Amino acid sequence: MAVGISIPNKQGLVTDSNPFPVKVIGSATADTLSVLNVTMATADTEYSQVLPENTRAFFLKLRSQAASFKLAFRVGESGTNYITVPANGYLYQTSLNLEDRTVYFQSPSANQTMEIIVYS
Repeated sequence: MAVGISIPNKQGLVTDSNPFPVKVIGSATADTLSVLNVTMATADTEYSQVLPENTRAFFLKLRSQAASFKLAFRVGESGTNYITVPANGYLYQTSLNLEDRTVYFQSPSANQTMEIIVYS
């Protein structure tokens, strides 16, 4: 079961009808809410996504609830120096002031889609 997170934007707060498994439990400041999808066709291959300037928070999960993924913040480290996010899990980071805005990830399962929500 997913735990609650804060998802503010200019349009208001996410509701129970939102397709993401989250509940609103607080607030933060963000001007832009973006959804990014990265196709990960090949298993055990590093993929990356540059986050928008002024990213304040981000939420990452795989579309499939049956696969895990590895996440790193330096190129080439998603297979050696990483955090594992288990199947049906997600990662949410807040209060960010990023210099390097690129995240790197891979999954041991092929044909996955990384879903990213960015608050900037």
